[in-house]
This record gives sequence, structure tokens and C-alpha cells, in this order.
Amino acid sequence: MKKRILTFLAITAIAITNLNAQDADAYKYRRSSLTMAPIYSESYPNQDAVMSSWNGYPFPESYNKHGFATEPLHIENVELTNEDLAKFELTVDDLDYNPKDPTKMGVDKKVLQARLEKFIKQEKLANQLLYIWFDSNGDGKFDMDLIQERGRYNATELEAEIAKGQTRGLASLADAGEQLIGHTFITFTNLTFYENEPIARGIRDAAYAAVAGQNKLAVMAAKKAADVAYNKTKEGYSLWTKTFLYKLKWNEEIANTFYTKYWGDPVAFMNSSDFELELVNSQYNSSLVVLGEGAKTDEQVIDLALVKNLDNTFAKLQKQNEVFKPMTPVLTVDPITAQIGMKEGLEGGETFDVLELRIDPKTNLTELKTIGQVKAGKEIWDNRYNAGEEIKQNISATEFKGSKKVQPGMLLRLK
Repeated sequence: MKKRILTFLAITAIAITNLNAQDADAYKYRRSSLTMAPIYSESYPNQDAVMSSWNGYPFPESYNKHGFATEPLHIENVELTNEDLAKFELTVDDLDYNPKDPTKMGVDKKVLQARLEKFIKQEKLANQLLYIWFDSNGDGKFDMDLIQERGRYNATELEAEIAKGQTRGLASLADAGEQLIGHTFITFTNLTFYENEPIARGIRDAAYAAVAGQNKLAVMAAKKAADVAYNKTKEGYSLWTKTFLYKLKWNEEIANTFYTKYWGDPVAFMNSSDFELELVNSQYNSSLVVLGEGAKTDEQVIDLALVKNLDNTFAKLQKQNEVFKPMTPVLTVDPITAQIGMKEGLEGGETFDVLELRIDPKTNLTELKTIGQVKAGKEIWDNRYNAGEEIKQNISATEFKGSKKVQPGMLLRLK
């Protein structure tokens, strides 16, 4: 059982060692948990270079690293039945497509998602993500250690209540489920690389054809401009990605099924079909990188294209999906600063809610209370991947203006 899990995910737990309300680290346990997984594509120009870039990608700072797939998932041979195809309004003929044909993008996405969802069920990926929460020691026995580390709960108390079968009546257990387990996400990213040269050649040839029959000087000028553009863009790659964002399905009913039926039997848990992932959204992105644009080798071109693309993907998924929006701790209050910037898609002027963690005395559950708003300034911290180039900025965080109630350690969330 353990071997099966480890072949998919490199399990990682980030411990929290301090809970000081005036410390920016105090709210780290409030972060959602994220796993990232690449989907294999035959378009990889150099699989070693692609996977080296993937494995070296700076993990999004606003999430707990819940796991990381260091090898691509092979879903290309997942067989789809007529029932599977019908769910996505596909036919058998739709399976015979060229992944690099831009006219098949819609079909490509549907087929990819159909295979992915079947793969998720076959490999019981929901079970695997949940398993990470409860076997932090890797000994095949469930415990509450990771819940304690990320949420500052009393692990002994939680385990005692589970053993007594009092899962419904324990506020801390419900709180941990809602605030931590229920915010477990996984992204699946399909990477399709295109060599720039054929595309650049096609653009050049189209420019040639557009001036055919015109006077000689006009033709020469147009061809010269087309040649300059061709020579400038022909070396390198364009990367198209399709990223699917899924969330671990977790509610009171599922929690009670887990704690009462599977807590003492991890083997039965891993073989069960009681747990699911639910699709939140999907995101298309493209990036073009040429030699000389911060990159001098093919490997650097691949790395730059992949990192830029993933940064854009996460920025869009965060802006478009309320449940996936990260929360960033306030660093200082005079001025108000936080380490969020261009990598997260900020351009300046965005409004953020300021959140304070409170405990409801009636339920003993924690909640985030909005106490004010702040607005990002004009100068945004450039925390993007720079491919070794020097960034001419003397700031290491973005400055905000707004509520006087803001204190270090409070959280900012894009409104």
C-alpha cells in the first residue's frame, strides 16, 4: 500500500513551530494544501530537461506542500468506454486526433479530462491525498501529527475522541476538517511543446504571400521585415499547458465515514471507493520563449517557458476561483507590506480584505473575520522567475495603503 502511494507522490509535510499572533508565520497553518502533478506528453523536446525544470519549479509559497509528483503521469493509454465518452459528449472518432492540431483544442481538452478522471478513480488519488494527512510518520498507522503541525490542534485529544467514536461532537475535529482537510487541492498539468521554427516560418511565408504582386521596393521591404522577425523568433519553444484544478471532497458525512469506518484499518481505506476529487476549474496558458530572451541554451529555454507558464496558470486560477485564493500574512504595518507581487498577477491598485483569526466562544470553532481593506500601491514587487537576470528593484515586498487596524500576522486576501 505504502509503495503505491510513494510511486505517485513525494510526500512532504511542513511543520509549524510558532504560533505568535504578532508573527507573520503565525498563520501559515491557514494555508491551503497543494499537490502538483505533470501529465506526460509525447511533445517533450527533452524529457530530462522538462522534468528537471518541473522538479526545480519554486513551489507556490502560499500553500502547504502536500505532495509533489516528480515523474509525469501516464494517462495516454487509459481506455475509455462508450459510457466514459458519453459523459464528455465524445465519440470513438474523437479519440483519433493530433494533439498538436490547434483546431482540435476543444476535443483535446475533453479527451484529456475524460482520461484524467478515469485515472483519478483507478489510482484512488483522493485516498492518496487523504492518506498523507493521517500517516505523517510513514509507518502505515493513522495519526494526527500533521493536523497538529499545520493547525495547532491537540493531537492526543483528537485521537482520543476518534477512538471513542465521538467525531460528531468534537468541535476541534470539525474545525480541522473544515479549515485544513477540506482545503486540499491537486493540479494536473499537461505540457505540450512546439518548436518555434515551423510557426515562425509559416508567419514569414504568409507575409511573403501577402505582398506578392506589389512593386519591387514594397516586396523587398516586406520580405526584409519578415526575415528579421523569422530570425528573431525561430530558435526556441512555445509551451501550451492545460491545467486541471481538483479539490478533495470533504464534509461532515465523509468525515464520519472515515473516522468510524477506516481509522483503524488503513488497508481497507486505501481499497475503498468512498472518497472523491471534485473539479474546481481548468486553465489554458501559452508562453513563447526564444534564445537570447534570458536563455542561452535549449535547457534554459525549456526552463524559462515552463516556469513562466506555471506562474501565469496559478495567478489566473487564484483570481478566478474564490476557494483557491491564497491568503498572505502582513509583514509590517508602517508601511503595510506583504510578500505578494507580480508572480501572483498583481499590477497595482487591487483591493484586499484584511482578515483576523478569531475563535467563536459558542462553538469553539475558528473563523476569519474581515476587519478592513487595503489597496496595493503602484510599485509591485517583482518576485517572478528571472532566469538569472538582475531585477532592478530595491524592494522585497509590495506596499499597501488602507485600514489602520492592520497588525503583523493578519491576512490579506484578494477581494
